[in-house]
Amino acid sequence: VIGDGWVQGGAALFTYGVGRLHGNAKVAHTGSDLVRAQILYGILTKGLKLAVDRQRPDGGGHSFPSGHTAAVFASASVLHGHFGWKTALPAYALAAFVGWTRLRDEQHWLSDIGAGAAIGVIVGQTITSGHRQRAWRVLPVPARGGIGVIVFKSS
Repeated sequence: VIGDGWVQGGAALFTYGVGRLHGNAKVAHTGSDLVRAQILYGILTKGLKLAVDRQRPDGGGHSFPSGHTAAVFASASVLHGHFGWKTALPAYALAAFVGWTRLRDEQHWLSDIGAGAAIGVIVGQTITSGHRQRAWRVLPVPARGGIGVIVFKSS
């Protein structure tokens, strides 16, 4: 149940609403990123499910990738981007548990779980990528025959 997209989306909207209601910009921003992650993972997983149409272990359809796993890993990854590893570890552990239950209940193959987890992490990290401090920067520079890049380490 925890991995259901509606549950994750509802929790994301709730987080955003609480932040807005109490004037807490950090909570509202986290909620906003959680909502965006749920929308993006949903588009990606639904598209792949329709394109691949893999049979589930129990005989049903649309097995690849695991949407439940992707939903929870997306939320965990957003929390990681906002709050770091101390918050992320229990969230990732919960996400791994959701993936395991999908495997245990014969709803998905192991590769479905792995793909869902990867999608979730990539989505969450992409959405929160601007929140982290970088010790380096990539700049486009003109080069003979096209554009090149230079990587600078900031001090």
